[in-house]
Amino acid sequence: MLHVPAHVLAETIRMMANCGEGKSECVTYWTGPVGDKQKVDGWDHPTHRRSPFDYQIDDAWLTQYWFRLARQERAIKAQLHTHPGCAFHSATDDQWPVVSQPGFVSIVFPRFALDPIKLEETWAGILQADGRWIEAPLSCLLEVTA
Repeated sequence: MLHVPAHVLAETIRMMANCGEGKSECVTYWTGPVGDKQKVDGWDHPTHRRSPFDYQIDDAWLTQYWFRLARQERAIKAQLHTHPGCAFHSATDDQWPVVSQPGFVSIVFPRFALDPIKLEETWAGILQADGRWIEAPLSCLLEVTA
């Protein structure tokens, strides 16, 4: 279970809503120290191309990002992105996570993360050793802390 401060969750949702402007998907990564698999204490907004139905991370940005994370002894704990309507995990989402290790978490927000956000309307899943994603209630994957 990831432990995420309430302000990180709120900032992430606000940033994705602003990025997509109600017209395009947006993506962000939750990060935390390498030594604590459950702790999330920050987020990063990758440089990406976006459209109403997908996004693509800038390759150069991602390469530099991996080096920065290594220098800072940080890890991506979850990827979060938006969809235009209902939240679900698409075939592209299934095949191209930024991290492909078992236990990695993916969260999808509906309606481009525009208000009102109801966490029960999100899609959340965890990557299995065989590469499949298992959907789980967000409350089983995430504990929001003060």
